[in-house]
Amino acid sequence: MAVMAHDGAITQACSQGHLELNPFLPLVADALLDSLDLLGRACGILRKHCVEGLAADEERCRRQVANATASLTALVERLGYRAASEAAAVARAEGRGIREVVVGRKLLTAEEYDRLTAPENVMRLGHAQKGRAAHGEDDGPRREEGR
Repeated sequence: MAVMAHDGAITQACSQGHLELNPFLPLVADALLDSLDLLGRACGILRKHCVEGLAADEERCRRQVANATASLTALVERLGYRAASEAAAVARAEGRGIREVVVGRKLLTAEEYDRLTAPENVMRLGHAQKGRAAHGEDDGPRREEGR
């Protein structure tokens, strides 16, 4: 709350100045430095009491990603919206992973699924994919430039 109060004080002090003649600059400096000190100490306390000792459960994280319907976003262009929606519904209803459903229904091979949902490909979603054919990477229709 003190940092929020300092923010209000800084806002008011800055609004009272005219051009570069602000008689409240000492107040601004004091409030800003005090806020930085408070936030710095708060970060140390957060680190000590909340962050240190944490470890990711890699297997659980992999399961969460494998079962996330968000991975279907990467497959919509290849499968179509309807097939992707049906795969999501089946996965949710049967408690199965998206990969398991898509590969099990023979919508994609396991290799195609892995390639389309690889992080480097997912990060490109929605952007023009220039120069891919030159590298031998052809995974279906491309969007036209300017659309």
